[in-house]
Parts: sequence; structure tokens; C-alpha cells
Amino acid sequence: MTARAIAFKVLLQVERADAYLNVALDAALRSAGSLPRQDAALATEIAYGTARRRLALDAALARHSKRPLHKLETAVLVALRVGAYQLLYLERVPSHAAVDATVEVAKKQGLSRASGFINAVLRRIAEDRQIPLPDDPLERVSVETSHPIWLVRRWAARLGAEETGALCRADNEPAPVCVRVNRTRATREEVVAELEQAGVVARPTPYSPLGLWLESPGAVPTLGPFRKGLFQVQDEAAQLVSLAAAARPGMRVLDACAAPGAKACHLAEQMRGEGEIFAIDVHERKLRKLEEEAHRLGVAKLFRMRAADASRPMPLPERSFALVRLAAPCSGLGTRRRHPELRYRREEGDLAQLATLQQALSDNLVRYLKPGGTFVYAVCSPEPEEGTLQSARLVSQGLQRAALDAPEVPWEQVRDPDGGLATLPHRHRADGFYAARFTSP
Repeated sequence: MTARAIAFKVLLQVERADAYLNVALDAALRSAGSLPRQDAALATEIAYGTARRRLALDAALARHSKRPLHKLETAVLVALRVGAYQLLYLERVPSHAAVDATVEVAKKQGLSRASGFINAVLRRIAEDRQIPLPDDPLERVSVETSHPIWLVRRWAARLGAEETGALCRADNEPAPVCVRVNRTRATREEVVAELEQAGVVARPTPYSPLGLWLESPGAVPTLGPFRKGLFQVQDEAAQLVSLAAAARPGMRVLDACAAPGAKACHLAEQMRGEGEIFAIDVHERKLRKLEEEAHRLGVAKLFRMRAADASRPMPLPERSFALVRLAAPCSGLGTRRRHPELRYRREEGDLAQLATLQQALSDNLVRYLKPGGTFVYAVCSPEPEEGTLQSARLVSQGLQRAALDAPEVPWEQVRDPDGGLATLPHRHRADGFYAARFTSP
């Protein structure tokens, strides 16, 4: 299967089945077998690029299609987007190759009846090579950077138009491959050396003392240091969440919504083999992934895993945990670089619904926190309904804000005015996370 065919099939899954782009692409590349590295890279570029630039592509397609886009068959629209992305954003791909190869993919995927239409639209785009942009400044940002207008408007109200543009542009840059060093097995310097021996350049991250950015690592699970359990793939912002929790040896920890487990394993590494972590998640399948990772990293003995709904009372002793951490289900809008499809799936009304769930989880979990214990709330979203407003509510109910004080982190560079963790891609080259730390009276 060609790179373009892989990208087409993956994007069709994303549209038809609400698949996650990264999961669908990984599965497609595995099933393709011994695909040349350059072909895998092209498939990845087209799949992610087409998803990231969807609104801009649709604006160009609408200009040259004699049929309204919403009336096109999904597969035809996906094929048009794949071709238009190559024409408008991949300068190294000749126009004739982009058009001809896309039409050929469409034919092989059962779209022969539409091949003439696809060919005609793409040839008109190849001649024009323009994306029509609105005059309104915010609508222009929306189309130019392919972000829904409701997101652009809410960010502009909070950040201003100029910074909103920078944020949207950062979303369209590929997210770096970031890993967290397992300090129970190696130092950051030792992992850098091992990666260099494997032919991978690694650079320290600026905020997490455990983070490394990997340059062109290829398939990370095949690397020797990964198989040895010397690191785990995790964005730098997510690393800061567990550093904010500051778990210590001997603690009794309740980690809610713990799977698939990167942040949970980080807590276990902090505890140096002493104590216990009750890892709760509603998805038993995801807990199995956590268990696999815990064994690979050498921290499995600390875990007690249980499939349960953490928004409801659980058969655990109340007021008995020194640390309760909630990585709450959220909109995921802070992970738009890694999951560009989310920006089109979310609607503004989703935030209120998710906030209700987050409140139910927090209200239930604080009952398990012992007096003087630490509660950490975190979401991979920068939206106030899911972050700062949840923190304000917890304070109003009696929890006390606590400082983010892990000594190796420059917290002043990633803190919001209330003392919580707040990261954004254009400011920190990290995902958009929010976290806050509290103590129980």
C-alpha cells in the first residue's frame, strides 16, 4: 500500500468511526509491514497535515467544487483533502504527482465513479494555489490556521488576538517526541548517552528535570533504552503534573483516572519502591496497559489496580490517603498538536458537561484524603471551566491551595496568577495542561 493510500484510509477512519488519528495511523503502518521509512514519513505527514489544515483545505475546495462540500460522499471529500494538502502545503511534491496519485488512490478505494470530479477539482486548485480568507480578523485566523471559530473567539477574549494567532499556529507544528527518564534506573545524562549510542539525538527539556526531546527517533519501542525501562514517552507538561504532586517514599496514594499510566508510573518512580498506589480507572483494558508499563519500568510492586467509577463511592477507607491525584477526563483541547481531530469534534457545550463530571469526581475523591493530605487536580485542557474554575470551587469547599514546590522545576515560568500549573504550546513547546495542588485542613 502506498503512503497516500495509507493516509487516505486512516483519515477515512477518523471521519467515519471517530477514530483517534495517532491510533489509526500506528495500526495502519504496522499492518503495512516493511514500508520504507520515507514512505512511512510521507503517510504520517499527509495524514497529520490534512487533519491539521482541514478548514483551510475545505475553503480552497469549496472555491473550486461545483458541488457543496457537505453534499459530497465522505470518502470523496477525504480524497480531495488529501490531494489539496499536497498541492497547497507540500512544496516538494510536484503538482502532477499529487493529482495523479490521489486520483489513483481514489480509484483503488472504490471511487472510480468520482475520479473525474476529483481530478478536475484538484487541477483547478493546482492552477490557483490560493486559500480564500475572510476579511474579519478572527475568522481569518480560524480559516488560515484551521481552528473552529468558537475556539478562536474564546481564546481571543482571554489572550488577545495576537497571542491567539500564535497559539493557533503553534498547534499546527508537529509535537516533539518527548520522554521522561526513569530515575530509579538511570540519570538523564546516562539515558542521553545510551540514546546517542542508538543513533538518536536527545536534548534536555527546559522545565522538567526528567524530560528529553528526541530528534527523529523512529519507532521508539524498538530502542534499547526503551526496552530496558529507562524512559517512558510523556509530554513535558504531563511530567510537571506528577512533579507537582511530589509523591514521597512510604506514601499511600490514590490515583484516579490513572490509565493508561504515564503519570501513575511517574508517581511510583518518585516513591522509590516504598508505599502503595491504588490506581483506579473505569476502563479495565487501559489498566492492563498501565500494568504492562509498570512492569517494564520496574515499579509494578507498588500498584493495587481496580476498575471502578471514581465519581461514586468506592470500597476504600475514607480519610486514609496522604496523596489523592485526579487526572480528570476532559476535552483534551490542550493536546491539539498530537490530536488535531479533537479541535473539530469538540463543541463549546461539551465544556459544561465535562465540568459536571469533573466536579463529581473531585467531590467524591476528597473524602479519601486524610487530614493534612495533598489533593492534585489536573486536566490536559487550558479551558477555565475545566481548570481554574474547578480549582476555585475546591477552595470554596474548604481545600487550601498549596504551592508547587518541586525544587528542580522553574515553576515561576509555568505558573498562573493563582499558583497553578498552566502550559500552552506557543509559550512552552508543551501540551496545554492545567494542574493545581491543595491540602486538606
